[in-house]
Amino acid sequence: MKRIAKILCVLLTMLMLASLFAACANDNNTIGGGAVTGAAGTTGDNKAAENNPPVTPDTDDETDAPYMTVTDSYGREVIIEKQPVRIVSAAPNITETIYALGKSDLLVGRTDWCNYPADAFDIAAIGNIDMPSIETVVALEPDLVIGSSILAKEAVEAMEAAGLTVVLFRAEESFEGTYEFIRNVAIVIGADSEAEAIVKNMRDTVADIAARVEGREAPTVYYVMMYGEWGDWTATGETFINDMITMAGGVNSAADAEGWSYSLEKLVENDPDIIITTFYNADGLADANGYKDLTAVQEGRVYIVDEDALSRQGPRLADALLELARIFHPDAF
Repeated sequence: MKRIAKILCVLLTMLMLASLFAACANDNNTIGGGAVTGAAGTTGDNKAAENNPPVTPDTDDETDAPYMTVTDSYGREVIIEKQPVRIVSAAPNITETIYALGKSDLLVGRTDWCNYPADAFDIAAIGNIDMPSIETVVALEPDLVIGSSILAKEAVEAMEAAGLTVVLFRAEESFEGTYEFIRNVAIVIGADSEAEAIVKNMRDTVADIAARVEGREAPTVYYVMMYGEWGDWTATGETFINDMITMAGGVNSAADAEGWSYSLEKLVENDPDIIITTFYNADGLADANGYKDLTAVQEGRVYIVDEDALSRQGPRLADALLELARIFHPDAF
């Protein structure tokens, strides 16, 4: 049972992380396709912010004017008729962001995978993050459903056919993209100033980490996302987790690969200084083919990190970065 639970959790994480690339490939199961054409925050110094106009409320003073018109992360123009007071979150990082913004009182629905903070379990569950129960969502009578790139096209269409308003936000595949994601969620629920406070705290943490690890010798690091019969999966060079390993003062051993998959033979050849993994992968890793031959495994340099904090682009990402930095450079903290 533990093995099945591990596989399900890791596959879900892979699906959530890989959904960004699937959306860009314009397949038939997700909303959108090409580059983001809207819905970036009002401030920030990353390239995404420069290319994407901010989400802004409608300023028409007429009483029957909509509260806000949004061009979301997939170029969909969405009219939000009134300020939302009943929100369904269709992704864990959206739920976490709404809580961090101090707007949890607006939440009436969340996915089965929304497990943080613990209070989220008190909110009605709508099912999976890709294809939730449409009947349950409709019954909750939300003013707004906020989804991400993993929400199936069929689910969005069904919700909209039922008269619901759905807006979709995804973070750019970078650490900086998380800031704009937080701002976008905040704007549509009326929490702009709260978002800026969160972003400032995150930036302060990042700056402190950068100062502490600057000039230190960077260890080589490999993130075990999954291993064994299901393949060897990790954060490759194009991912935001690769960015985080670098920002934390490490060098990603899998930076030369793409698509989350890696060669076990190459891993053994590289023999990284540090292995980071998750609770679900820790059991049995020391005896696994290839991994048992790694110096880091043999010498006890295998560290368990919070998988959810590391894999969800949301307010806890700076905390996950700090966790990595403390592992790579414990004497700096």
